[in-house]
Amino acid sequence: MTSIILQALEITGQRGVINRDWGGLVAEPSDSVYLVDNCPHDWPFQRCSALVHHGGAGTIPASLKAASPTTIVPFFGDQPFWGERVHARGVGSAPIPADEFSLEKLVDAIRFMLDPKVKECAVEIAKAMDGERWG
Repeated sequence: MTSIILQALEITGQRGVINRDWGGLVAEPSDSVYLVDNCPHDWPFQRCSALVHHGGAGTIPASLKAASPTTIVPFFGDQPFWGERVHARGVGSAPIPADEFSLEKLVDAIRFMLDPKVKECAVEIAKAMDGERWG
């Protein structure tokens, strides 16, 4: 999975932040890749132009509150549901199930999320969430 992520960042000309505590992702830091240990979502999410994550119960609201276009890579439980909801609301690409994760799908997802219309949808949802209690 890590090599696909690194290739997708290179192809799309993006930089990435990889949480090395999650899912066994291993990479060397570089000019385009920053590695973090487990950290709160609110700080980095507000600084990212797009997010790819598992769609957990804490990660979803943090990504939406940060107005970040989001792609979900669901592994189990309710994650596929949230991936579909994010996509239906226009704030992210179609979810990429973990067992279908590929370079082509990730590159397409990144390009989808970089569309200004997707960012507009993310901002609208973040505004609607403003003032709500969560987490």
